[in-house]
Amino acid sequence: MKKALILTLLALASTQSLAARETTSGYIDRMVTYPDFGSGNTIVELSNRGNTCYGYWIETGSKGHDAALSALLGAFHSKRVVSIVGLDDSANKWNGSPGTHYCKLYAVDVKR
Repeated sequence: MKKALILTLLALASTQSLAARETTSGYIDRMVTYPDFGSGNTIVELSNRGNTCYGYWIETGSKGHDAALSALLGAFHSKRVVSIVGLDDSANKWNGSPGTHYCKLYAVDVKR
């Protein structure tokens, strides 16, 4: 019975909640926006690299795109430390990754 309950809960869980996540903290070294690639995707690279995530990417059509980009730009210009959580599984790797792994941005935490 327990096994059936666990399998049912796993089946109902979203793939986002099951996706592997990696958190990296540091200063934003680089931000690049590609107006035509992916309809305006933005990549972010931190001073510290993660084990899997070389950088992070924001999908233009995501609900939180504007809020995330605003937080990142504020942190970049004020030179504040950020913690970025990225989805590091292969399904969330940026298509424009040049041999390195850019993880899909999941959350941004700006430190004071």
